[in-house]
Amino acid sequence: MNTAYYFTKAAARFGDRPAFVDAAGSFTYAQVEERMNRVANGLAALGLRPGDRVAGILKNRHEYVEARYGALNGGFVYVRLNVKSAPEQNARLVADAEARVLFVEAEFLPQLSLSTAQYRAPEHVVVLGGSGRGALEYEDFLAQASPAPPADPGVSLDGLATINYTSGTTGQPKGGMLSHRAWYMRTRNFLSLMDPPEPDDVMLHVTPLSHASSIFLEPYATGGACQVMLDTREIEAILDTIARHRVTSVFLVPTLIYRLVDSPLTARYDLSSLRTIHYGGSPISPVRLAEAVKKFGPIFEQFYGSVEALPPLSFFSKADHAAAMAEPSRRGLASAGRIHPHLEVRVLDTAGRLMGPEEEGDIVTRGDHTMLGYWKRPDATEEKVTGGWLRTGDVGRVGQDGRLYIVDRRDDVIISGGFNVYPSEVEMALAQHPAVGEVAVVGTPDAEWGEAVTAFVVPRKGMDVQGEEIRKWARTVAGGHQVPKIVHVVAELPKNAYGKILRRDLREPYWAGRERRVN
Repeated sequence: MNTAYYFTKAAARFGDRPAFVDAAGSFTYAQVEERMNRVANGLAALGLRPGDRVAGILKNRHEYVEARYGALNGGFVYVRLNVKSAPEQNARLVADAEARVLFVEAEFLPQLSLSTAQYRAPEHVVVLGGSGRGALEYEDFLAQASPAPPADPGVSLDGLATINYTSGTTGQPKGGMLSHRAWYMRTRNFLSLMDPPEPDDVMLHVTPLSHASSIFLEPYATGGACQVMLDTREIEAILDTIARHRVTSVFLVPTLIYRLVDSPLTARYDLSSLRTIHYGGSPISPVRLAEAVKKFGPIFEQFYGSVEALPPLSFFSKADHAAAMAEPSRRGLASAGRIHPHLEVRVLDTAGRLMGPEEEGDIVTRGDHTMLGYWKRPDATEEKVTGGWLRTGDVGRVGQDGRLYIVDRRDDVIISGGFNVYPSEVEMALAQHPAVGEVAVVGTPDAEWGEAVTAFVVPRKGMDVQGEEIRKWARTVAGGHQVPKIVHVVAELPKNAYGKILRRDLREPYWAGRERRVN
């Protein structure tokens, strides 16, 4: 069994029902299964053997599913790459994974070809939406392959299924190796908590399938739901798609939630079909989340996880959102929900001792949902996994209310005047200011304090705010050591291809040329 099983099973149960809708049209589960078979057989015809790597740089389109799960069905390892990454980085990762075949959008091919001159190029390139010198055109590649189910590749549940590269916010991306069992457990764990998908459900994929949105492909396929793929983050296009296709579920990152809340366009579209807004990928402002729940209703679900430990490690349900909204303090809106009942997740101190309620420590986990290790990086694996426990890199606590609260990334902690300051806590406090749209906090060099808490604030559209006003506000909502000593008002914040704020890029200019990055 491999994770393509969910689509072959769905084809048997819901063969004539629409599986995917994108700019090219609608495709049934039976059509998708046949095209997956052609991918698997086509790769084998190129000489690939089970375990060989197949990479994809693909947008939100039905071919993403065919290439990924077709490769898995043939016993090959799929390497998931981000369409928003620089061609040079993707070329380097294709070479690092030693991928023998690359599926790529035609528009990326010219730049990628220049980049592969510096790195080991794949033996075969399959191009979608065009052609290129020495490359195979995707539809021709499928037409030459058999539509019959591929021969059993003999890959076990514990065999390597995917290599997922980290987003590289704190250095060079590392390839997390995930087994078929890890993906199977991920799907099972989601289905045990979320509303059971039904054939009349319509799931909208807005954020890249090369990131968190793909987490929902398999769960929704189990219920025969239709999945709509949109290749834009333009707000009106999202609203129009929800209204036209009667979308029932969507996954959004916090930035998109903020934009929907702030947009006057939401009032122009019928969004009554929407029953679930999944969100995750980065911290969300409790204040903005409360605004979203007020605007769209208690239809929000949050999950927590990572490349190395597949979500949901914890799950913040619709009912928990409603309960948190009813609390006078609304403190629960700052949580990541409750730890999954089927998983081992703990909060430990640096000596490995279990922390009590409200005590902060490192969030660790172990089990079948975690990675096998980093591809060709045993040194990094050893740093990440100790005694079977995988360190998420996040600092957190379990509250008296039983919810998991993620304080911050361990690498982002600011030490100011001997106190540990967690940027996320300061950001959540500053986000309560009515004129603050987005905010990021970093530590910058300070001769007296070691590091100065420094905030970068993006005002809400049409509003103005001054740095000293933010500092005065901070004194009323944050501890003294958390109040920013410096506040910069900026037009935008740097973000990576997945939409995560790059604190590193904000911090780097202040520390450039220094031998030590802390004082």
